[in-house]
Amino acid sequence: MKHCLIIDDQDQKDQIALLESESLRLGFPITGHFFNITEPDLLYREIMDGKPVDLIDVDKVIEKLKIKYINNQFDLIACDYQYDDKIIDGLKLIQFLKENNFKGKKMPYLIYSNDHEEVKDKLQGEVRQHIDDKNTLMTFLESYFDSKPDAVIERTSYYNSIIEFLKKNKTPLSIKLDSKLREYPEKKFNNIFPRFKDKTLLELANMIQKSSAESDDFESEFLERSVAHFIFLEK
Repeated sequence: MKHCLIIDDQDQKDQIALLESESLRLGFPITGHFFNITEPDLLYREIMDGKPVDLIDVDKVIEKLKIKYINNQFDLIACDYQYDDKIIDGLKLIQFLKENNFKGKKMPYLIYSNDHEEVKDKLQGEVRQHIDDKNTLMTFLESYFDSKPDAVIERTSYYNSIIEFLKKNKTPLSIKLDSKLREYPEKKFNNIFPRFKDKTLLELANMIQKSSAESDDFESEFLERSVAHFIFLEK
């Protein structure tokens, strides 16, 4: 069973129903979760051009996402590109979610839009602005690839693209490991890896989500010892 979080400012229950029924028909069940980014408690009022305008408070968005989905693990997050907001769009939202480490930096993201070619042009335009400046190009590309979506898809029947993406792209091992550790949050890590001894599995899961050098060390040692254990069992 795969899980996909859909972030939009319009109700997506029909698309989620199609996502779940079609994926089940294909023998690849996906559960959809919906988050409305323009719920009243996520907005603040600003005066723009002399008129009051309701805008999205991204700090409240990330706070509510972390609280609401604290025990949920996702294989993919899909975001609408165009919200009823003059400042925030889907690309900026993805960048903000990654910067704030929502569900880990290795979480894949999709953008869907009525004009997905416009979104692709915008992404390419950002690269073209730096292409001739060797001094800033590498620095820009490092941040660019860290914050860009993994795919841009057409909004119409986007549930089909979600199914295709999840079938084609395996869930990163770190996300699977994170999910499994959270099933036993209070249990302690006692037997191996002296460096991580006595940490709770929840602490280890939180560490993995941060995608730090420490988490890389843990994942590498976990894989090495797992393979060694399989070899031992064969003897």
